[in-house]
Amino acid sequence: MDIPMHPNPIAGTLIPAAPSVRYLIDRSLPQQTTGRSSPTAVHLLSRHTVRVRYVMRQRVLSLGQDYWVTDDAGNRAFLVDGKVLAFRRTFELKGPRGEVYAVGRKRLIALRDTMVVRVGGAHAATVRKKLFSPIRHSFTIALANGERWEARGDLIEKNYTLEGPRGVVAQTSRKWFRIRDTYGVEIYHPDVPLALAIVVCIDELVAAERGRE
Repeated sequence: MDIPMHPNPIAGTLIPAAPSVRYLIDRSLPQQTTGRSSPTAVHLLSRHTVRVRYVMRQRVLSLGQDYWVTDDAGNRAFLVDGKVLAFRRTFELKGPRGEVYAVGRKRLIALRDTMVVRVGGAHAATVRKKLFSPIRHSFTIALANGERWEARGDLIEKNYTLEGPRGVVAQTSRKWFRIRDTYGVEIYHPDVPLALAIVVCIDELVAAERGRE
């Protein structure tokens, strides 16, 4: 299936477009297939809503695992390629032909837990834990275009809202899911790869902090 494309205002490249994308994220134990975790399953809910599921035993960046994002027909749309390079957690968000849409990398030296997202080789966003917040886990996102987003809610339980100056960018929820390690993400931002990369960064930073507790 051909993926609709539109210009990426940050990198000047083409990226998949979607008016509203809902992700079902399943972080339960992976099925063993030739030594690799099972690929992501994605199910089309409607013309404007996509449901994405991935399965993993631990957070993807800690083991350098990867997972596919596909459509309801099994066509591969994105690959989240997790890497561990010199103790620096990194992932690449790729297209089905190996084209890299975004790269997320954790900063080793920072006062706060921080990950940086690059698109087309250029800086696109910085995701960092918010200081002096009454919420235990709260993150701010500084985009290269000057916008600032904020993740508010229960980030541990994946029930939070990612908001920007023009409204809601993405929402995550476990409301409709019985499996503990499963949650949904609905993206309203036109740059789906960037928004998805930021959600992956938040997930990794929260998991890393909990791992130190």
